[in-house]
Amino acid sequence: MRTTVVAVLCAFAIMAAGCDDSTPTGPTNGAVLSNFANTTLDGIRGQVRDSLGRPVDDARVEVADGPLAGRSAVTGPDGRFLFSATLTSSDVATLHATKTGFSPASLRWAGRNDFFITLLALHLLDLTGRYDITFTAAPACSPLPSPLRSRTFTGLMSPGDNVFSAFTTQLGGAEFFPAYDKFSARVGHDAARFSVFSLDAFKWWLEDQPIVERVGPNGFLAFMGTAHAPVLTTSAPFTAAFDGSISFCSAMTPPSRDNFPPTCAAPVECRSDRHQIRFVRR
Repeated sequence: MRTTVVAVLCAFAIMAAGCDDSTPTGPTNGAVLSNFANTTLDGIRGQVRDSLGRPVDDARVEVADGPLAGRSAVTGPDGRFLFSATLTSSDVATLHATKTGFSPASLRWAGRNDFFITLLALHLLDLTGRYDITFTAAPACSPLPSPLRSRTFTGLMSPGDNVFSAFTTQLGGAEFFPAYDKFSARVGHDAARFSVFSLDAFKWWLEDQPIVERVGPNGFLAFMGTAHAPVLTTSAPFTAAFDGSISFCSAMTPPSRDNFPPTCAAPVECRSDRHQIRFVRR
């Protein structure tokens, strides 16, 4: 399964060459993005988003070159824009997007629509630091063992290597499976979104795999999903609504290969959009 981050990266890459599937094969395989034949289009349509994927309204989009050079549009509340014209998928154009409070961005359009342009706020949140991080299962998760419904770990947040993983969180304070103890976050000027998936597994295979804590000699607890939180100041504690799954296994099957996660024949799993993650700066 490919994640949203892959879709974002592909949206940019296809402007030039398309996404390939040359990454190493992991526990499962993803689909390959296919090429499109030359077709007639009704114009250039897309969306302007911020670093969290939220629509940006009142952004100005200009066409710098190509058949529609000189035209401009302003995005609506949904962040979308449209330049109506008869074009083909072989046409190309350079688009510039601007808005006060954001860095300008450019994108090379090459005949594929329903793309987006990302604008970065001039003042992004800085989450760098050490935290106490508490995962709390939703009230409906009574099938999970009571001691495992709330788990507190230490966490070190540090800058990531690109805007899509602006910060990485290295978990500690418990025994985690190697490479299944680190997840990423993206930030805006007023909020953060956490991708609670193994960042290492994603880099290896472009797949979603959980954060996995070893519980006892034969069990594990796994967390997987996304969490979003408004952040007023980076010094105050904040709570993220965690939408995903928390799973417990009392009799695991060890990983079949190095760097693969453990598996379980009969996990106790609770899926909910009412889990929470609490971040308290140390």
